Amino acid sequence: MGKPNWKLRIAGLIAVLFLLMVGFTFSQSGCDMARDHLRQVYKETPPEQRALHWSADYWLKLAWWEGFICGRREVANELWFEFLAIQPTDNVPFEQRLRETGMAKWNGMMDADTKNKTGWSIWHERSPETFYNYLELNSNYNSEQSISELSRLYHILFYEQYMRMTRGTRPHPKFYVFWDRVRDRYVMKWRGATPLQVLPKPADMEGPPEER
Repeated sequence: MGKPNWKLRIAGLIAVLFLLMVGFTFSQSGCDMARDHLRQVYKETPPEQRALHWSADYWLKLAWWEGFICGRREVANELWFEFLAIQPTDNVPFEQRLRETGMAKWNGMMDADTKNKTGWSIWHERSPETFYNYLELNSNYNSEQSISELSRLYHILFYEQYMRMTRGTRPHPKFYVFWDRVRDRYVMKWRGATPLQVLPKPADMEGPPEER
């Protein structure tokens, strides 16, 4: 009996390593390791550089992967909420505390001194996209009334809170990119929903992509 071909041995080893790598990528341990690494990178990045740092894109890719590919919806939600700084505080959801107290209790990737407007949260360019992805992933797991109420947080975050915290008259620069879809697909999906008032989009602000 001849000796096994060394090329076949190497090919077999590569195949095994590849399968192990793929398995790790899909595992919860792989997600935890990536999240911990990105958290550390965020902490080590100077505050004024965080909004444009590459780690934000990788964080959002990880959330999308966990939610839409791996099917770990709760993990994806946690990642998105941490990015937006709307994690529950003392087990009280962000929107509930805001509704009951009128105060926004930010918890996540935002500078503790919100006047600095650093970090990710609602200052980040991709934050409206982030919340839209959250709605897309969770829409089939909630009633029409529930998803309608959840989707109103888009208006609260990127319209009301953004203008209040910037002391300006314009919403988040990307607000109008997703607003029509959020309003039509989610806010008004429930027949009992009341319309939300929004100023007309300024001519110099980005709007929704053209339908093809």
